[in-house]
Amino acid sequence: MKTLEEGVYYLFYRDSKTSKKCFIGIKYPGIDSTPFIIIGGRRSKEIYNFIIQLLDNNGIKYSILEDDNKKLLELPLATGLATSIFLLTVYSSLKPLKYATSLEKMILGKMPLTKYFVTITQLATELSNHLERKNMQYSKQALDREAAKTASKMLIQLIKGIEK
Repeated sequence: MKTLEEGVYYLFYRDSKTSKKCFIGIKYPGIDSTPFIIIGGRRSKEIYNFIIQLLDNNGIKYSILEDDNKKLLELPLATGLATSIFLLTVYSSLKPLKYATSLEKMILGKMPLTKYFVTITQLATELSNHLERKNMQYSKQALDREAAKTASKMLIQLIKGIEK
């Protein structure tokens, strides 16, 4: 795959006939960065299709590179940040599209308390750094799994509180 520009978010998706081998993730600030978070399995296809539909329906411009069953989308900064938060939110959810409206609201700038979503994402990164020092394990994503699960549950509770 050809490298796009540095300093933007890259959403990547790998499709497969076997849903267990599908995965979606996001990288920042460049294409060669360690993925921030990766979600695998059946959920990844649902999430990818939803994100593409959301971008198209709202006229958000993005670039796409395809290589066999791999797709790489270059997302604008604000959209990429919102997508990162959304992927972190649904990381611990078996029904990720239950929180789909939150991504749309974030992208359109209609989500209240957005700065706290960013704060929880930063907290996840710091917690991940703390846990990695304790566990010293190698991971394919920047966030430690336990840190991602914890932040995911916090974000889900925040969304539930906002939607009441």
